[in-house]
Amino acid sequence: MVVLVCLIFSVLSTIEAYSNFANKTLFWMEIWLVVFFGVEYCVRLWSAGCRSKYMGCCGRFRFVRKPICIIDLIVVVASIVVLSVGSNGQVFATSAIRGIRFLQILRMLHVDRQGGTWRLLGSVVFIHRQELITTLYIGFLGLIFSSYFVYLAEKDAVGPDGKSGDFASYADALWWGVDDILEPVVKPLNDTLFAGSHWGFQQDSAPAHKARSTQQWLQKNIPEFISASYWPSGSTDLNPLDYRLWSRLERNACHRAQPNLQSLKQSLVRAVERFPQ
Repeated sequence: MVVLVCLIFSVLSTIEAYSNFANKTLFWMEIWLVVFFGVEYCVRLWSAGCRSKYMGCCGRFRFVRKPICIIDLIVVVASIVVLSVGSNGQVFATSAIRGIRFLQILRMLHVDRQGGTWRLLGSVVFIHRQELITTLYIGFLGLIFSSYFVYLAEKDAVGPDGKSGDFASYADALWWGVDDILEPVVKPLNDTLFAGSHWGFQQDSAPAHKARSTQQWLQKNIPEFISASYWPSGSTDLNPLDYRLWSRLERNACHRAQPNLQSLKQSLVRAVERFPQ
């Protein structure tokens, strides 16, 4: 129950209206939990010797290697790190330790210490494995057939500019099917993460990047992308023969951290100028 309450306060600490109250309360709850779990871990490690296979140093080490013991140790260490950094009461205020919050969520596994729920879940998946495989197989067949019918219906379509449509090949239709499956989740997430950010995508000689379907998608979604038709034929491509050049450029330009994008560009230019002709 305390673990569940602590999780609720962890959620409330991310809400601005409740962050002050939740952080102060959570700080003391974290201290109590880390002491409780730390003492419990030591007691379980000491009492494990009552079983013959866990007697002695080797037996204790065998006990520590159990998955639930490893999770307990990770949770205790993560909680100590969070409390040490957030000693002023702001447990999750430091951005450097926000990633450790996931490790603290593992405390919910203490609710089912014996792992009965996970064994039950594994047995259900194993018993119904044929139904799950059948579902995946039917979904895969649906993707193949629907893409093929779309290809048959659209392969002869011609756009206003006289060029072939978006389904000039069966591969284009398959990509359309996969894109429709991923679009409700992956596309909005990609737009949220990368919209307005400064990032680049380099064209190279990889067949997947030069495919017609890939080029059409890039022209539609990333107009500023350098397409294959505009990529200079004499440029260095990322093939095995040119890895030495790129490795040398990385060593020359990235030997120290760059404070900003302009500094990185200048460092790259200087590195290229130092290359022997």
